[in-house]
Amino acid sequence: MILQENVRYIFMLCNIRENGKKKCHVYYPRSEGEQVHFGEITITNMSIEAGEPTTTTQLQVEKKGTKLLLSHILWGKWPDQGVPLSEMVPFEIMKLARKSTDRPSVIHCSAGVGRSGTVVAIEMCLQTLLHRQPLNLMEVCKELRASERLLLGMRAHSVQMDIQYAYIVKCLLAYGWCCGLFLGNPALIQVQFSIHLTDVFSNHRLSL
Repeated sequence: MILQENVRYIFMLCNIRENGKKKCHVYYPRSEGEQVHFGEITITNMSIEAGEPTTTTQLQVEKKGTKLLLSHILWGKWPDQGVPLSEMVPFEIMKLARKSTDRPSVIHCSAGVGRSGTVVAIEMCLQTLLHRQPLNLMEVCKELRASERLLLGMRAHSVQMDIQYAYIVKCLLAYGWCCGLFLGNPALIQVQFSIHLTDVFSNHRLSL
């Protein structure tokens, strides 16, 4: 698929192993200079740039003389069925995807619904706002599930948990603060939002 679609970026939102359980197959070489082989396909690790909180690996995929260079970006500090601490990383990685106008990107986690669905939903919300359209987060999540079910038949649970739904809101608020869209004290708004989330998680379940 990577060769066929001429992929530019792979965004990996999980670790190979989490809490002692295997979450993802080792499909790429993890040491610089290392190679892995899958039939006629050879994948070479060209370089690694370890950052915080992401690690970028430059990969070369080769099959029968055809070579493809791409970037693999690992964001491993996202707990399964939970949310990460950073609100800005989703915007940073999706900005890379948007810049690659002539080549598509792949985003995945373990099951491909919770973490991946959350980041895709954030991007869908951002594009809605940038196009000056009214935003209904619930409808965005429903659209994401419906479109993915139609295309792939396996994404009925995108944005799995109420805390992931709330994380989308928190990311959009953080983006708004950075862009100067909100008046008043951002720290106070965040405290008020956190108190509201605590109440939601303690007394309610969001029905998606």
